[in-house]
Amino acid sequence: MMSPRSCLVARLPRACAFMPVLVCLGLQPGGLSVAYGAEFAEAEPNNDTSRATLLRVRESGNGQINPIGDGDFWRVPHASVGDLVFAWVDTRVSPAVNGDKSDSLLTLFDNNGQVIGFDDDDGPQLSSVVAGAVVPVAGNVFYGVTEKAGPHILNLYRLHHAIVSPADVGSEVEPNDLPDQANFITSKVTTGTTGRAHFDRFRVDVRANERVVVILDADPERNDLPAPVIVHILAADGTTALAAGDALSTSNLDSNNAHAAGEATATVDGPLQILVKGISDDRDSTYRFVVLVNGRVYRDADADGLEDIRDNCALVANPDQADADGDKSGDACDACPNSVLKTEPGTCGCDAPDVDVDGDGVVDCGVTNPAQALLNSTGILLVASDLRGTVSAYDARTGDLVDPAFIGSNLTGSTPDSIAFDPTRRRILCLVGGNRIRQISLDTMTADSFAPASDNIGLLFDDASELAVLPDGHVLVTSSEGANPDAVAEFNADGGFLGNRVAGNAGGLQNPTSLLIRGADLFLGDRAASTIRRFDLTSGAAIGASNIISEQPTGLANTASGNMLIACTTGDQRGVLEVAFDGDLIGHYTPSDLSFFRAVFELPNGNILVTANRGLSEIDRNGRIVDDKDRRFLSPFIEFALLDRDGDGAGDAIDGAPDDPASVKPADPGNGAANMIDAAPTGDADALLGQNLCGTCGSGSPTLLTVAGPLLLATKARRRKS
Repeated sequence: MMSPRSCLVARLPRACAFMPVLVCLGLQPGGLSVAYGAEFAEAEPNNDTSRATLLRVRESGNGQINPIGDGDFWRVPHASVGDLVFAWVDTRVSPAVNGDKSDSLLTLFDNNGQVIGFDDDDGPQLSSVVAGAVVPVAGNVFYGVTEKAGPHILNLYRLHHAIVSPADVGSEVEPNDLPDQANFITSKVTTGTTGRAHFDRFRVDVRANERVVVILDADPERNDLPAPVIVHILAADGTTALAAGDALSTSNLDSNNAHAAGEATATVDGPLQILVKGISDDRDSTYRFVVLVNGRVYRDADADGLEDIRDNCALVANPDQADADGDKSGDACDACPNSVLKTEPGTCGCDAPDVDVDGDGVVDCGVTNPAQALLNSTGILLVASDLRGTVSAYDARTGDLVDPAFIGSNLTGSTPDSIAFDPTRRRILCLVGGNRIRQISLDTMTADSFAPASDNIGLLFDDASELAVLPDGHVLVTSSEGANPDAVAEFNADGGFLGNRVAGNAGGLQNPTSLLIRGADLFLGDRAASTIRRFDLTSGAAIGASNIISEQPTGLANTASGNMLIACTTGDQRGVLEVAFDGDLIGHYTPSDLSFFRAVFELPNGNILVTANRGLSEIDRNGRIVDDKDRRFLSPFIEFALLDRDGDGAGDAIDGAPDDPASVKPADPGNGAANMIDAAPTGDADALLGQNLCGTCGSGSPTLLTVAGPLLLATKARRRKS
């Protein structure tokens, strides 16, 4: 099996053929993440905070101090005021030289560059630990790692860390002295008290080959009276030691205010134990700790022996994991256990979505085909929902699931790599196998072949990742390999091959993946060069390449403000980037619970839908998960669809003049937009959500918002990364 690092940087195959990558990342096909940690190497140069290597919560790092005088900085984003920071630089992995052991220094900085923690030797041997440092300002937290003066031998270190909310704290429950009394760890931070020869035991349920680390704060009250303790990680028998922290002596009882133990590797599935043992009765006796399993903070909130990340019902004990409807929400906590649509009945009951089809502010129950109704009124989002080729429909205003099987697998023919909506011809074009396109009628829900002819499969385009429909009905599709590599092929509305819209290797293009139409421009993600390239949409001529993107972009989308959203799977930019019209980086949103980012879409409320390891999730621009919309599958696309003949943002079914984009819609408040797409129904024209917003959001959608300019331009194309 590939290492997590090599897995993440490996070249990705076409969008539909991602099962090996899912396995490599430790993800179930259904989208629910299982226990596989990611370890990231430092990316030089990173010797100051402006160039710090990204390290998210749930990830560990490795680096080296080289040459002499080197220093490494790591950046953890999205910390909140009051969060607690636990970090350990384990230098024991760097071999001793002439009897001298590697000695590190660890300094923690807040987003303003102020020191919030420092340590030299609190960890095992001469390693450094800071535990329980408080974040004073929201934003980044930085870890600075340097070598202590002396022999230059810190050739390798591992960085383990956690940033957790102070509200997620639980206390030990006595008695827990004996192995069979070990407490379940039901919160991310566990507190306790100890004394001489007093044993506190805790249970950690892991899988074979998972790595366990404990970081302990011995002075949670910050009264400079640390608790003298010994920390052990034990096997299931509660006796056999797998890893241990410092063996404290009387000379440093009052100086060690943090401890660490690990890494302990489980040999089989099942529980391990954490032992905290006091060694003094006349010192302060309180402590708190976090347990890391493969880099993530461990918690079993319902004490059923299943870590939350594995548990389909994390707050209600359900060791059998029964899930009748397969929606990744266990029956024990699913109020609609036989419906994939919902986990709560809502207004319309378990088997019907709560949608406002006509935009009057009232949920419409009893609609025969809610997805088709929304397709004709306010729009739907289409997202792959299983490995067979089924495509689900979601409300484009909220991201909520409307129809789990809007397009059946019998129509797509296979799991789609990409789909594109053709509003004029009322059809969906579906790219499958990387080398052929099917067309699906939205009127009859029947399908047939679009392109190429059977004797040309693999010749006109191959290893394709994405396609798009132009306003004139022409279809563009990327081609990475085969007889027409590194190009964008063009077909007419009937599937006839017209040649290449972007010539092979134009502007240095290699392995094109993501495709986005933006006014008069065509943007392409370049998988090989890890950049985004800009082309003239009409001529196909190369204009420039991004000087912002340095990692593999997997999904592109426009925003209502004219910015661009970019999903990146690998490296320091993993997450969602937002880039302004002039090319400036606006934000980097990378929730720690998400990985393998694929497709993005901006919702009218300003939040972002993203497909990642948890399925379809809504995140905010503070890098937090707002809601998991659907946890069944990791999809390579999110496509917006609205049957709107005049392109005014109101679907034909609710548009009083569906062929006249200038006409006022029914129920219009006086500012030219129907209420159901209007952020200011009392008449503030500047706050319209209309402006064909959704028509510009989904990657691959034909844009109706014309913008132009120097977005993401650099005068030279980036050289291919080695």
